[in-house]
Amino acid sequence: MNNLNRKIGVLILFLLLITMIVYTYIYKSHRNISIETPSFSVTSLTLINEFTLDFHVSSEKYLDKIIQIDGIVTKIENTLLVIDKSITCYFDEPVDNNLWLKKSITIKGRVLGYDELLEEVKIDQCIVITD
Repeated sequence: MNNLNRKIGVLILFLLLITMIVYTYIYKSHRNISIETPSFSVTSLTLINEFTLDFHVSSEKYLDKIIQIDGIVTKIENTLLVIDKSITCYFDEPVDNNLWLKKSITIKGRVLGYDELLEEVKIDQCIVITD
């Protein structure tokens, strides 16, 4: 009976450990983009060309990385801003400044991925570096 209790105790500890690992993996803490140094600094056209030429290599290079992008604002809508018609930048707060429309801007954010159908790079947690 004592051996059975020990096995049950080890099994419970093992299950608790697995649960903690899964929980930590799923509920990662929110990154603070404003204080992180960008892994890459590119122009919007360079980024778009890289994804268009080789989606898989570009995904490995940029996915979930903080990047800084320079480009021309082509659309502003609530919490998103589009750069050069192909990079969608999502902000945590509404974007009110229509003065940026058709002007050069520098954005920092985390790359979510590339939508092959729409040929669009998606970036979230964006902040404006210059205006």
